Amino acid sequence: MKKILFSLLAIAALAACSKSDDDNNNNGGGNNGNGGTTSTTVTSTTQTPTVKAERMISFERDGRHTYESVTHYENGKITSFSDRRLINDVQTGTTQISTLKYDAQGRIQERKEAQEDGSIDRENKTETFFYDGSGNLERKEITYPMKLNGNGTIEYKYENGKLKQFTYKQSLNNGEKRYKTQIFNYTNNSITVNIKEYNTNAQEVIEDSSVSTSTTIYTLSNGNVVKKEKTRKDGKTITTFKHDNAKTVWSLRPFIIQPEYFDENDVNKNNITSKEVINTYSDNGQTDTYKSTYRYEYEYTPEGYPKTIKEFRNDTLEGIKEYEY
Repeated sequence: MKKILFSLLAIAALAACSKSDDDNNNNGGGNNGNGGTTSTTVTSTTQTPTVKAERMISFERDGRHTYESVTHYENGKITSFSDRRLINDVQTGTTQISTLKYDAQGRIQERKEAQEDGSIDRENKTETFFYDGSGNLERKEITYPMKLNGNGTIEYKYENGKLKQFTYKQSLNNGEKRYKTQIFNYTNNSITVNIKEYNTNAQEVIEDSSVSTSTTIYTLSNGNVVKKEKTRKDGKTITTFKHDNAKTVWSLRPFIIQPEYFDENDVNKNNITSKEVINTYSDNGQTDTYKSTYRYEYEYTPEGYPKTIKEFRNDTLEGIKEYEY
């Protein structure tokens, strides 16, 4: 549920300045990553968007109701999210509530997950946010109250007003630590993200066998990601995209709380209408290539936001999302 929640929050841009509804929809050259500029001031809007996403319903290819997310607003701010899974319209498990608290400057101070019925979920966590003198997100502390290990810290570094590096450190119960770093490099029409993951022993010495590296290059055009090329040890994935001219659901979100996470669905100015994915895998001198094509059909509200999104993979319906505003 958490992974789906994060994608629904649209916490995936390299930007975090709050903007009015009109500003959020004019993001081809603004501080949102699409224009190559990044602000990481985590804040909230004091102006309620003209239209805002309140409820998202997900269906599988057979039409079964599988997931639902409801956004709760108060005085123009998102105060919480309610997320639940369903099978044949019957809820499984309990509803998870994510509650947000703000500081006196309107910036997110805490995000806390809990189960609605009071039950315990070992994966529930609390995130606490800290800011530097300029208001940029400087550090985020993550705690799992019911876990013996897994607590972590994320630190952010900036260069010329852009997010340059983030480092995630997770403490393990055997004294070891797990690290993940992302280095961001910018040009006028691309963003390159170099990722490195590794473990260290209690003395912070890297365990060579644990090192994993990858590089992702995003090519930008007119405020959209038109190509994504990820290179890893065992191969490469190249994805190309086409877009419409309509506004996205994510443009309604008044804040960003995870600026290191970058995904084309969340930062695009317009909606993806099709994509082609070519995966290449190499092993023991043998290379295999797999190709998939996707297309997306939309129904829009009178205001021009997606109301229904249908995803087709190789012309087979994969799923449907419905949004209520």
